[in-house]
Amino acid sequence: MRFISRIIVSSVVVASGVVGCAEDDDLYGEGTTEVVEISAEDSTIPEGGATILKVNFSYDQNAVFYDDGEVTLVIKLPRQLTYRDNSAEIDGPGSRDKDEDPIIKRCSNGESFLAFTFNENDLDDAQPPTDGADAQLKLTVDAVVSGQYVPVEARADEDTVLYSCAQIFNYDEQDILTVE
Repeated sequence: MRFISRIIVSSVVVASGVVGCAEDDDLYGEGTTEVVEISAEDSTIPEGGATILKVNFSYDQNAVFYDDGEVTLVIKLPRQLTYRDNSAEIDGPGSRDKDEDPIIKRCSNGESFLAFTFNENDLDDAQPPTDGADAQLKLTVDAVVSGQYVPVEARADEDTVLYSCAQIFNYDEQDILTVE
């Protein structure tokens, strides 16, 4: 009888562990980290004007909240646009937005890269903006040079996103603007 009781207890413990692991996957993300959508409040901006960009992204919540992982988000701005300092924030509930500061890399051709790194403290209060996205980064860009085809590109990944002024940027999503 004692032997049977031990087998039953062992089976319950093993089954609980398996169910717990499956449940975590369902509750805390599917493991994909990527930019889901980029949108601008105004797709046509007057030269000297500005617009707010919204970058919706998904991330593996298990990796961030349980494994001390990070999400890296890189935005490539063309020469027609510049980032307005201190304007980036993760959208939170009500007025609890979280200010974020990127590392800015300026290229000799006028393009620039904005690199953000988010951890659990940055994403703890993030509001999911749409289905398929876990968080939204909002930032303001200023229009400095006119252009008809002004692509804004972004990529998100766990830990690292490779980018360089001398190479093609492998983006997840793109939005095309016009600067008049």
